[in-house]
Amino acid sequence: PAPSFEVKCDFQGETIVYSNESLKGQVVLLNFWTFSSSKQKATRDTLVGGLATNLEQYPDLVGKVTVLGINLDHAKETFDRALEEWGRPWPEYWEGKGFATSIAEAFAIPRVPHWGVIGADGRVRYIGAHHPTFLEAASLELRRVRGVAPPATDDGEASPSDHNGNGN
Repeated sequence: PAPSFEVKCDFQGETIVYSNESLKGQVVLLNFWTFSSSKQKATRDTLVGGLATNLEQYPDLVGKVTVLGINLDHAKETFDRALEEWGRPWPEYWEGKGFATSIAEAFAIPRVPHWGVIGADGRVRYIGAHHPTFLEAASLELRRVRGVAPPATDDGEASPSDHNGNGN
């Protein structure tokens, strides 16, 4: 199962607390990032566009997928500047502790950008830095939650790649 976590985010005027328990039954896409990450903006735009297309094409996904950004910048001003320049398409969590941020430690995030997929069954399906593999894992889990892909096995199978943090 995914490591235990709880984060509080302000989004669209309301405070939301996310945890393993509150996200049970949903596919969770995690994005660990910093403003200085050169790849972040492009990969973020790809995810925003792809997710919007999927939700439009498959309205049955609404309420079954949550995207959560985890910013690993130390300075609040840097985090705020990133949101101002890039927008805020989903809830973003900032703790100000860099890689010592609680959820980054729970998932053993070694660098950014890093991506994660937690299946609706609560198991980690991918954690890594390889964006195409993240997209493949996310796509598979979204198909599973829609019932158009075989369910994950109970043996902890991490599809479609390893989840040891390297993503390669």
